[in-house]
Order: sequence, then structure tokens, then C-alpha cells
Amino acid sequence: MLYENNEDSFEDKSLVRNIGDQKMDDLYDFIGRNKKTLIVVDCENSDPVKLAAMLSSLNAAQKSAIHKIMLFDSDYTTATWTTLCRIGIPADYDTEHIVVGRIYEHKSQVDMTLATNTCREVYLNQVDSVILVSSDSDYWALIQSLPGIQFLVMLEKAKSGLQIRNALESQRHPYCFIDDFCTGATYAIKTKTLLSEFQSRLDEAVNINVEKVMDEVLHSTWVEMTERERANFYDRYIKTMRLKISPKGELRILMGE
Repeated sequence: MLYENNEDSFEDKSLVRNIGDQKMDDLYDFIGRNKKTLIVVDCENSDPVKLAAMLSSLNAAQKSAIHKIMLFDSDYTTATWTTLCRIGIPADYDTEHIVVGRIYEHKSQVDMTLATNTCREVYLNQVDSVILVSSDSDYWALIQSLPGIQFLVMLEKAKSGLQIRNALESQRHPYCFIDDFCTGATYAIKTKTLLSEFQSRLDEAVNINVEKVMDEVLHSTWVEMTERERANFYDRYIKTMRLKISPKGELRILMGE
């Protein structure tokens, strides 16, 4: 209503909407009734901001039941996962970020690596339940191969079809939509990811040594300066340089004064 009163509309409902009491209770009950819960994430088929929103919804008791978070990533995945590992996942989680290389450029090895590492973790560390964060139906084989393990699958609505939901329901494997968690708490992750990537792009595009430029300018103009004159010029005009951005986003560096 506030937006409409100002001739605007509020679109991002994920900032204020949460998953709902029943689904939240199902998630908490799943974690609560198992002793060791492993969270495995297919980074190629999941949204890091939505994962962060889910993790932020857990209370202290539920967090203590999480044995480990394993993120299976690739060189082709968004940089937001790196930011998520740095600031989005609380330090009290045991987190393993596995970047999977490729033999062929067009063929990902993430699926197989996730499956084999999940099985290893289950058998070596007595994990009794797995929260699988992925909308890829290929993982149905993983679920079927571990019949004694409780699975909860977190899907994204736009990436999951009716068939996988029906298959999960028929085998009584609970699932929920990771889209439904409130993303308001993840603003810092979005901001830091954008700032980090923006800074990296700027560093690549603008690589100027102003001392060297000053030498070149003095040489090309044949202007002679004493050391004091040069220092004064540097402090007055170069150190006070500023940026100007046009309405179309074009950037210029302007001399001081």
C-alpha cells in the first residue's frame, strides 16, 4: 500500500514472505528427529542467496544438528558462492566448498562428485539424513541407492517439474521450495558480491600509474618543474581527481579543481 500510494509497486515478495508454518515445521521436524544431518548443495543448480536465506532461518538447536555443509561447485558457477562461503554461512557450520574441475569443457563432473562424496560421508561418519539442495532429477539415483537414509530435497520452483515432485511424494521423501524462505537477511551477501565483482572489473579496466603518466606528460609537453613544483601540482590536481559518470553509465576521470 505504501508503494502504491507513491505510484510504485512492490514486487520482491521474498523479502517479506517466509516458507509458511507447516513447511517450516516439516523442516525443523526433519532435522530434529535425526542425529546427523548432512546438507549437500549442487551449486550449478541452486541459488546461493536462497540457500543463505534457508540457513538463516534455523535456530541454535537445529544448527547444532547439522553435521556438515558440502558445496559442490565448478569454475562456471557464479562468484556469489565464494561470497556465501566467506560471509553468508555462519562460522559454527563445518563447511566444505569443493570446486570440481572438468575433463571436457561441455561436461560437468559436479553430479558424480556430489553423489560419491555424499555416500562416503554417510558411511564414514554415520550420517543418518541428507538435505539435498538441487532441482536436478539425476539425483533420484542417489536417493534410491541409500534406502536407509532420510532425504529432504530442496527444489526451486522454476527448475523442478511435476515428475520429480510426484516421485518424491510416492516414496514419502519430503521436499520444500527453497524460493519460499525470506531473503531479507541476505542483503549483505548480494551487496558484497556485487561490490567485489565490480571492484575486480574496475581493476582490470583501469590500471593506471599516475606517477608514470606524470613523467610522460612532462616529457611530451617539455614543461620543466622543480621537485617542489611537481609535488605541489601532484597534491593539488592529481590527488584530487574525481569520477564523473554520464547518464548512460560512461565513466571519466577528471582532474582536480
